[in-house]
Amino acid sequence: MATKKYKRMTNREKEERKRIKKILQEDGILPPDKPRLNRKKFAQEVCDEWKDYSLGDYVKLNTFIIVLEMMTNSGRYGNISKEDLGILKLKKCAMVLDQKLQENGNRMTIEQITEVIEPIWKL
Repeated sequence: MATKKYKRMTNREKEERKRIKKILQEDGILPPDKPRLNRKKFAQEVCDEWKDYSLGDYVKLNTFIIVLEMMTNSGRYGNISKEDLGILKLKKCAMVLDQKLQENGNRMTIEQITEVIEPIWKL
């Protein structure tokens, strides 16, 4: 069965949708638009805070694992987003690196670690 091709919306239709959305937001039916996230600023703030955050404490490590698990969609709720893919790659890197570290007696150089993880980064 052939997929149905949809026509592009005209500017008039786009303007009508914007107007309706604005009315629905004013009536409280739709939530207001979220402000855009400054990704560079957010990344810098998180990296600065992360320096002071130690996963040596079991409670913090457990909290980190719980949040990491919650953030992965794994396809159960629809398509897998770029964010989901990034978290899945992070998990895979951790598992592969742990396996290699155990094989090498917890001794690896940065170059060796990069060599092990690079194929996953490039997926």
